[in-house]
Amino acid sequence: MHKKREEKGLRHLLQYARERIHLNEALHSITDQRTTPQISVATIAEAVIVGAVLGERSLRAVDHRMRHEMLKGWYGCRERSGVVSDSTIARVVHDISEEDMERVLTHMGRWARQAGLSQYGVGREQVRMGIVDGTSMGKQLTSCLLMAGRIHTVMGMQQMEKKGKELPTTLALLRRAKEQYGRGFADVIVGDGLYACTSFFRCCQEIGACGVVKTDEETLAIREDIDGMCDAPVRLPDVECIRGFDSERCCTYTVYRVRSLEWQDTGIMLQGIRVDETYHSGPYKGQTHRFYILVSQELELDAMVLREIAHGRWIIENNGFKGMNEQVHSKHLFSHDPHTALILSYLQVIGYMLIELYKVWMTQCQEHMRGMWDHGSCSYQFLRDQLVCSLEGSAGWNSS
Repeated sequence: MHKKREEKGLRHLLQYARERIHLNEALHSITDQRTTPQISVATIAEAVIVGAVLGERSLRAVDHRMRHEMLKGWYGCRERSGVVSDSTIARVVHDISEEDMERVLTHMGRWARQAGLSQYGVGREQVRMGIVDGTSMGKQLTSCLLMAGRIHTVMGMQQMEKKGKELPTTLALLRRAKEQYGRGFADVIVGDGLYACTSFFRCCQEIGACGVVKTDEETLAIREDIDGMCDAPVRLPDVECIRGFDSERCCTYTVYRVRSLEWQDTGIMLQGIRVDETYHSGPYKGQTHRFYILVSQELELDAMVLREIAHGRWIIENNGFKGMNEQVHSKHLFSHDPHTALILSYLQVIGYMLIELYKVWMTQCQEHMRGMWDHGSCSYQFLRDQLVCSLEGSAGWNSS
């Protein structure tokens, strides 16, 4: 019974990471700055990833967790009291370069893309949708690029120099992603109102993607052009209007699309979309919310698909930042040193992506799924509890 539980526990996840994702090979590409290391930098990095998967909230907790006999056996450290100490983690992680961590994160992103898990389904359309936004990771301001899909894949992250530098940091991140994944790695790049600017649309053209901005900013001059054409007493030939009911959000909507709008005399041609949504239940019952979508002219998608893509911008907030913080405590301060905090954030993100990939794979494997749950889905909290139980020797995985 113990062996069966262990096979479906943390050891099983580590085997999956090593044999299917080849994470261990990617971690061994990290340059070790030490001359005669007793513990490889790959083992130390993987220890942090394991700690993130198990929801540990400090390096000290990772140290204690890595003293488990199973983990010592897995890493060939049975003679020592533990795999790696918290002080060694902090010292070695400080010397890992950001370029090395970018390479490991790129490995994870490419694997998810090749597995077909980084496409966002909107009706019958499958869109490679990148979303950009800024957040705080390890108390450090960071720009992130996330690809929405079956799993929401973090394709890149970059620390901001200071507050107010989100836009230039994100543009640099997008250009770096083009070098790592190739031009045209995304069909669309979605941002909030901050990205309603010439530099963002130019950058999207440069990386081979279409820019999409969702905004309710009242000071944008292009809003007046959109409103004037949408509210004209006679429907203009360049204006498309669609009305309907959204059962998921319980609202009626009216979508106007205006084509061939020039952005601020730059020669950049956009589509302007105005969306009015009136809610019939929930906290916004009876209220009408209006927002605008600015879309690259060359993007040929139905107006309703573009509305869903604009709503999908919240994926990076809800499923990305909040999801990572709930699962791996990404906003928690693990180190007061900015560089160490950045590298730990990379490892936490990789841990989050690993448990996402593992959860999808377990769902696809019916023989494992029947032993875990009987309702076709599994929460991250439940999965993590089972991984912890596999170490603590409690009932753990239900193998009946």
